[in-house]
Amino acid sequence: MFTTVGTAALAHTTGAGKAILAYGGPDAVRALYAGREPLERLTPSTLVTVAALEDDCARIRARGYALDAEEHELGVGCIATPVFDHSGRPVAAISVSGPTTRILHGDTGELGALLRRHAAGVSAVTVDREGERLGLTVASLVSLALDPPLVGISVAHAAALHELLRAAGGFSVSLLGAGQAPPAQHFA
Repeated sequence: MFTTVGTAALAHTTGAGKAILAYGGPDAVRALYAGREPLERLTPSTLVTVAALEDDCARIRARGYALDAEEHELGVGCIATPVFDHSGRPVAAISVSGPTTRILHGDTGELGALLRRHAAGVSAVTVDREGERLGLTVASLVSLALDPPLVGISVAHAAALHELLRAAGGFSVSLLGAGQAPPAQHFA
């Protein structure tokens, strides 16, 4: 399992990408993949038709989180849930990835529920640039003992935040202790 900050991945092969697609509206999948079937296959488990991806998106909406069951990389599983902006549009996702045997097991539903709770504590409203709000404010974060954990935040290409992060070439994460003022207060 390997990832690099700032790299793009095919949405239909990742938990984070599918979480964003599933809540992107009824035509999100068809709009992104129109005329591109079969979809690119990275592993034997990759979904390669729009119909299969739409069916998976319906399952994602029903359970509230997305799964990547070795669809992007053999031996790696992922659970992801979308982060919504102030209008309810999915603009990012949080995910946990790791060896399939440790991620996709009997506790998958509990981990999905945990991610959903923490995604609800993330909002896309930190910095205002020309009337457009950019940034992620994380209200809560929990340590997941996956040894080593990989907790990712993925941003939709259509979100203005994606362009900002790409231009910046990176970002940082600050963990605040109890009683410290959230960074968003500095931009109010």
